Amino acid sequence: MHALVIHAPLDLRIEDAPTPEPEANQLLVRIRAEFAVAVELLNKGLLDVKQLISDVFPYRESVRMFRTASDRSKPCATDWAP
Repeated sequence: MHALVIHAPLDLRIEDAPTPEPEANQLLVRIRAEFAVAVELLNKGLLDVKQLISDVFPYRESVRMFRTASDRSKPCATDWAP
């Protein structure tokens, strides 16, 4: 399978990896080819998403980030901050 590996902020790479076996409280997410194309465009600097990001959260606030991203009452895009 292919996996999205985060090497550093804005350094996302699609790499070959063995298919993991999810634990009872986990799930395995399959993503279509369009996601791989989007990652390549981001890495090559051909897609500027800064104007689309409405909130930035540090890693330790990931739960709040997911809650904000899932709030359908307002448009938003989220990003991770180191």
